[in-house]
Amino acid sequence: MQSMQKKIGFGLGYIIIFILLLYLGHWQYGRYQQKTLIEKQYAHQINNPTLSLTTLIPGMHENISYQPVHFSGQFHNEAQYWLDNQIVNHQVGYRIFSVIHLNTDHSILIDRGWVSRNNLSGNPIPNPTILPQHIWKGLLWRPQGPAFLLKKDHWNTTWPKIIQSIDQYAMQKIEDDLQCSLLPWIVILDINQPGTFLRQVPTPPMTAQKHLGYAIQWYSMAIILTILIFWFYFKKRRRDN
Repeated sequence: MQSMQKKIGFGLGYIIIFILLLYLGHWQYGRYQQKTLIEKQYAHQINNPTLSLTTLIPGMHENISYQPVHFSGQFHNEAQYWLDNQIVNHQVGYRIFSVIHLNTDHSILIDRGWVSRNNLSGNPIPNPTILPQHIWKGLLWRPQGPAFLLKKDHWNTTWPKIIQSIDQYAMQKIEDDLQCSLLPWIVILDINQPGTFLRQVPTPPMTAQKHLGYAIQWYSMAIILTILIFWFYFKKRRRDN
């Protein structure tokens, strides 16, 4: 009786571990498929002709990440949002976000780039001097959300506002802050645009091939586990006979 209970427990343990390994492999393979689509979209969109942002506004619900755009607008001279804890080359800094009011009823958030925290030394980020009809250029990018935070993101009431995430929730707060109609996309400004810093284009931190590699590892572990179980079973039968 005790021997039968051990066999049942051993079998159940194998089934649970096998299913877990398959699940992890399937999850990583799903991430591989998602990242493959993102990488293909990035490679395709970034080489597209630069389009007018105003012509894309009606289709803002579509997936047009990394589409090059140009637009006219007035820089908001006061509002700055500093995304905290951004690390580049082992240095901690901020990604600087500001708002441009378009020559329509809309406004859009712009990503001006990264600045080292050490370089600030208490000095404010300079605002660019913008002509009323300046032509801005950049790439469209849509933030995901909501971001995972260990605690609630409490924004200070003075400028600049230090923020911990840039997601759909933050976009809504910015819209409420400035009482404007903010488009659901961000423009990552091209280099050499007025008021830009170190440019960073958000792309997946892990490539599709790495996810595929992890998926193969999990599936391989499930196969190896099964082989070991059968080897152990037949070896035990031989010994018993």
